[in-house]
Amino acid sequence: MDAAYKILADWFHHGDGNSVTGEPGQHNGRNDEILGLYEAARCRDEELVSKGLDDSEAAESDDRKEDEFLAKLAEAETPLYPACVHHSKLSAIVSLFRNKTQNGWSDKSFNELLETLPNMLPEDNVLRTSTYDVKKFLKTFDMGYEKIHACVNDCCLFRKKLKKAKVCLKCKTSRWKTNMHTGEIKKGVPQKVLRYFPIIPRLKRMFRSEQTAMESRWHFSNKRTDRKMRHPVESVTWMSMNDKFPSFAAELRNLRLGLSTDGFNPYSMKNSDIPLFYMLFILF
Repeated sequence: MDAAYKILADWFHHGDGNSVTGEPGQHNGRNDEILGLYEAARCRDEELVSKGLDDSEAAESDDRKEDEFLAKLAEAETPLYPACVHHSKLSAIVSLFRNKTQNGWSDKSFNELLETLPNMLPEDNVLRTSTYDVKKFLKTFDMGYEKIHACVNDCCLFRKKLKKAKVCLKCKTSRWKTNMHTGEIKKGVPQKVLRYFPIIPRLKRMFRSEQTAMESRWHFSNKRTDRKMRHPVESVTWMSMNDKFPSFAAELRNLRLGLSTDGFNPYSMKNSDIPLFYMLFILF
């Protein structure tokens, strides 16, 4: 092998040390990007291996889930009863469940309503007859969320290396709730829970709709050139991001997320006892 090749800065990606001398702290941006992609691919492979899957099996699993979802979607579009033009099976259930939520109906009263309504409708109606069936049906279209136990003092999340930890490594506070009367630790009952909504499935669901997919490219196809700002795409920040990441900006289907907060008070500088702060992700 040509010795000159081995002294190139890229050689350390093959497993050897970086033989190029340079100033401390000097990095090659392109090498860092390549290494990052390699690490991401390796993590993906390790994830599949840990689950006992290869790429083809993972693809088949995704296709199966897609087919199941499309079948459920077709079922949801079934008319509430033959010749019904105002409600489908899904719209009727969602309307009733929305009324239940807005008016504070109990599961018992809602269950009795669902048992009564089918008898008032024409034959062959497809309305669900129990609260359990309604929730199970709606869950089909729910992308779900992950429950992650958190330190009560917000020091850490009990995940990855801390998944089996019983106390916070920083403040030493117990992960589990304690019985106020006996002082006994309620193992398995966390003091605080973070509900994480994965964003990737939601982005995939968004591109499943032709109309939504078209609207998601609005920033690329409707940009004005009169130097008046009507949308973040016309801002200096957006343009600087395009200059910094030209390959990302060149793909019109790429999405950008904007983070909006209201009332965020990290250093307790405001006189507010409200423990809840809104944080919104906005798609551009």
